Amino acid sequence: MKYEDLVAAALAALNKQNSAAEGHRDPPNPKRNFEIADERKAGAVDSKAADKRGRKRIKKVEHRFPVEPQIIQICKKAKAYVNHSYCDFSSVPPEMDYKDVEAIEEMSFSRKLHDILSKKEFQECISWLPHGRAFKKFMFPRAWSKP
Repeated sequence: MKYEDLVAAALAALNKQNSAAEGHRDPPNPKRNFEIADERKAGAVDSKAADKRGRKRIKKVEHRFPVEPQIIQICKKAKAYVNHSYCDFSSVPPEMDYKDVEAIEEMSFSRKLHDILSKKEFQECISWLPHGRAFKKFMFPRAWSKP
């Protein structure tokens, strides 16, 4: 069967269902869809600026179906749950076999930062904020380099 025959059969079945409730409707012309597609292939330009640049801008495609598509399934995404709870490890003692690294060459950046923040001689320049989750610089590196 050709596409036009299938469309005509579908329209006839649809009209039989809807004719009792809505009254008689003229079936849409399935060949009109092909005519619209042929017009678009001809390269209809919708702006003068596109003509000046030498490029052809094709008009937006508006699809027309002889039969309205039916919604089969609607997929809803589940709401994402993010755990924003905070764990305070300040009261957790270090492991029994933990040895604090003293050589600066062996320290990671975070350990170096914590080492500087724990020294009282640097508290005027950099120190922990009262809540204990962040630190603040009070004097910037440019000031450190001045004699």
